[in-house]
Amino acid sequence: REMKPRASSVRDGKYAQISHDQEEQRTDSTVDNYGLDPVTEKTEKPHPARWLMLGIFGLVAQGNGMTFLAISSISGKAQDFYNVSESTVNLVVILFYAIYLPFMPLATWTVNLKDGLRGNVLVAAFVMALGCGIRAVAYNGSSASFNYYLLGTAICAVNGPFILSCFTLVPASWFPESERGMAVSIGVLANQM
Repeated sequence: REMKPRASSVRDGKYAQISHDQEEQRTDSTVDNYGLDPVTEKTEKPHPARWLMLGIFGLVAQGNGMTFLAISSISGKAQDFYNVSESTVNLVVILFYAIYLPFMPLATWTVNLKDGLRGNVLVAAFVMALGCGIRAVAYNGSSASFNYYLLGTAICAVNGPFILSCFTLVPASWFPESERGMAVSIGVLANQM
């Protein structure tokens, strides 16, 4: 087949001709890859690492859900242990909602950058680990140590917008269209567990 010049591009300061076939290859992907290998229309076999990526994402999402609601189910025991009021214990859950709002625009913006999906998941995992480490300092049962628990919770709450903005992007980037609904469901359920 004869290669017909279609468009020009700048490479090393010189104009190079791009064939029609090369231009089609550049625009083949069905979704922006967000820094990862996309599933393309012509891909017959999905990427074998897609389940591993969903598993890693699911673990980070599950950690987000666990840090969010960890103390809610035992609020009575937490009141006795830390010697604080019920409203102070409920402040833990309110912190997640209060911090979610200002950080969601940032998370939405960063996920659309180059390597944004990867970056958001890494930021979420790092921030969650940091916050949980600070929460672990609150082990002695005094009302002063509850302040460390609140500080760690506030830091953990920052991960929420970064991980929640990725629920549909992981399946869109790694899964064929026939498996995306199931992959989104698994990611959302991991957050709720």
